[in-house]
Amino acid sequence: MRSIFNILVLMLLVLSVQAQQRIPGTSESTPTDFCFEKSGDNAFDGSLTDYASYLTNDKVASMKFDQIEDVIGVRYYPRPGFEDRIDGADFQLSSDGVSWTTVATISGAPTGNDWTEVVFGGAVSAEYGRISHPNKLLTVAEVEFLRSGSSGGLADLIVTDISWTPVNPQLGEEVTFFADIANTGGTDVPGNLRPNVVFKIDGLNVSWRQLYQTVIPANGTLEDVDAASGPSGKTTWTAQEGTFTVSVVVDGNQVVPESDDANNTFQEDIEVSSTLLLEAEHADISGDSALITLSGASNDSVAQLKTTPSSITWTIPNNVSATGTYDATFATRSRGGNVNNGDRKATISTGAGSSEVIHFAPSATVYDTIVSLTLNAGTNNTITLVNEWGHIEIDYLSIDLAGCSTCRTATSSAIDQDKEIDKNIVVYPNPSNGIVKLQGVTGKVEVYDVMGKKILETIAVEGQITSFDLSGKPGMYIVKTISSRFKIIID
Repeated sequence: MRSIFNILVLMLLVLSVQAQQRIPGTSESTPTDFCFEKSGDNAFDGSLTDYASYLTNDKVASMKFDQIEDVIGVRYYPRPGFEDRIDGADFQLSSDGVSWTTVATISGAPTGNDWTEVVFGGAVSAEYGRISHPNKLLTVAEVEFLRSGSSGGLADLIVTDISWTPVNPQLGEEVTFFADIANTGGTDVPGNLRPNVVFKIDGLNVSWRQLYQTVIPANGTLEDVDAASGPSGKTTWTAQEGTFTVSVVVDGNQVVPESDDANNTFQEDIEVSSTLLLEAEHADISGDSALITLSGASNDSVAQLKTTPSSITWTIPNNVSATGTYDATFATRSRGGNVNNGDRKATISTGAGSSEVIHFAPSATVYDTIVSLTLNAGTNNTITLVNEWGHIEIDYLSIDLAGCSTCRTATSSAIDQDKEIDKNIVVYPNPSNGIVKLQGVTGKVEVYDVMGKKILETIAVEGQITSFDLSGKPGMYIVKTISSRFKIIID
């Protein structure tokens, strides 16, 4: 028997005065007569991309609340394109799952691609809720029964902070990003929705994570969310020289119903210097040597090389982009000695094969000595200084990785040794008047001139066409992808 609530069809109101929360529970829909396996469970799964759909009339999609609730309203999202299929549907409540009371009836086709909320005249105590239609093939994307709350009825995901390690990245280092996520809304984000978190550099996706089976409670937070994947599976960003905008977007795939979809992005600038600073504290020292305290030095300590043989070795973890000669600066102090008899002396060598004897003048304070070093393209270059005479104290070694005077990259050395282009990659037009398009490429794309200087770098997204513009820069260039290396001509 229909109640007085159904006699007076309730007005559809936006709950702007009384805040509300989604009531959690589990679906109890009868698993029969579903259309293409679109069961009634889909009406309560938190996803707007799926829907409940029935093949016969007089069907219901029902749920049992986690506990007895004072229900103050209901919110529903129609299946896009089928809004008329819930015109006349009833919302019903029950205390035992057997006897049902109709508390609201949908009058007219609702607005598509949006939530509609119904507020009751007062709270109704119930443990079960359902949507039912006696005369039509019921189909609906989502239904949420509501209770009183203090934070509003929808979730609202925001990014509150972004951080990275290393804190002060240097050229070529691999940078890992972290984001703090908060749900400032009034309902939980269930674990089956899988909102994504995407990290970007100057608008280009560099890494991402899908929050799989992660419940984000109302007014709850997730801290230090990092990436789980990226282009070609890489989860880090290789630091490049310059200032870049790091941004993180939560729920960019828009799977979470939110009260505000415009506040999902947070950004900060990151600055990367081309100067690599190698502290003595992070080097390997051997022989008659030790780390000692020295006020005024970087980090107030130096490596003291006392007698022959004693040495200090740095390993450069950064990606050196090109093989060549680089200017390096040693910050040192050399105690004792005689300016007229050769001062203090050491031999510096690199894993790339260069070797040079350098002299340090006696000084009571730390000063700079500039030398030239040969480094190989790639990682794990080594630089070793061996003490040949006297006490030498090393504060740090700095190298300008952008200041190579004789550079020749692995790419430029292979100009006449192109890899066979991946058969899945399409390059057009080539030659070009400036704009070149690539199809079938995923991951990092680098473009070099014939001298080995990197002109640009971008990230190709799977399934999308990647393009770059070299207008006004005629010549031959080398395009390097993960699987291929090939020439392009700009007229």
